[in-house]
Amino acid sequence: MEMNIKFAEKLNIAKEKVNENDALKDEFKAAVLELELIRNYINYVDDPDLIEYAIYAEKAIQKRIAYILKKLR
Repeated sequence: MEMNIKFAEKLNIAKEKVNENDALKDEFKAAVLELELIRNYINYVDDPDLIEYAIYAEKAIQKRIAYILKKLR
């Protein structure tokens, strides 16, 4: 009986890890899309403040993508 409980606990931990990886993969896809959008935005703005904002946002998204990839490894 105790062995079944330990197996069930390990199975739950494995399921949680799979769910976490799935969530990270979804977050990665969303971040890549966001990066594409902000890069397109940079091409359409001409105000220096908006360009600065877009560059800052692009760097932040790149950092988030790097973090997600690190967590997925």
